[in-house]
Amino acid sequence: MKKPILVFIGLLVLVTLAAFLLTQKNNQISDNLGNKKLNVSDENPRPDDSAFSKVVTSPAPTFIDTNEKEVDPANVDPALFVMDITNKYLKLPVGRKLVYEGQTEDGLERVEITIPGDRKEILGVKTLVYVDKVWVDGELVESTMDYLAQDVNGNVWYFGEDVDNYEDGKLKDHSGAWLAGINGAQPGFWIKADEKVGDKYRQEYAKGIAEDSREILAVKQTVKIGLGTYNDCVKTYDWTPLDPEAKEYKYYCSEVGALVMETDLSNNDTIELKSAN
Repeated sequence: MKKPILVFIGLLVLVTLAAFLLTQKNNQISDNLGNKKLNVSDENPRPDDSAFSKVVTSPAPTFIDTNEKEVDPANVDPALFVMDITNKYLKLPVGRKLVYEGQTEDGLERVEITIPGDRKEILGVKTLVYVDKVWVDGELVESTMDYLAQDVNGNVWYFGEDVDNYEDGKLKDHSGAWLAGINGAQPGFWIKADEKVGDKYRQEYAKGIAEDSREILAVKQTVKIGLGTYNDCVKTYDWTPLDPEAKEYKYYCSEVGALVMETDLSNNDTIELKSAN
């Protein structure tokens, strides 16, 4: 009789011990679950608190503020240029046409500017083609394609031009042609976004070929032409060291978004805007 009793007592001890260990394990699991629930509902969770928080936490996006950067004409960064030219003094949507006329010592001069929408990549920048044709007494004397682009600050840059010069109705030469990046040539300002009286800058630079420069003489200038009167105009003085007689006054007006008048200082010949779309 003693042996069965001893076996029974031993089994009872084992069952009691197993029950105790199971209770301790359940308490530990409950505590862990409670802690995880607290971490998820925390109002200010830390990224390392749980695997879940790591999934939903992403790095803050990085933005590059290009508006604070200026173009270096000696080392052009294409990322600093935009596709459209919207400078208030020079707006060039595709399809725009500007017509100028004036009596000069050589005859009646007519200039037509058109923006066909073509582009030419120069130094990685997709410049806009600005077609400029000049007739004197009905005869074509010059046809150029200028290459322009606007930077993120609103300044319009001049990257070069292809030139066809004509005489007696026949192609004469390509004098004056240049492209930035070739033989050390650099782009220059066609016009700035914020012109200030006294500013001086290069419009183009190809040594010995194209060295036009500019000085800003007035802003908020009033200009009256046949098309109307404009009150927000910039008056510029343009010249080149390559030709001492090549000096001009030009007037760009925000009401039109274009050049409205140009005067040759060597003879006072003036052409003005006759139509614009």
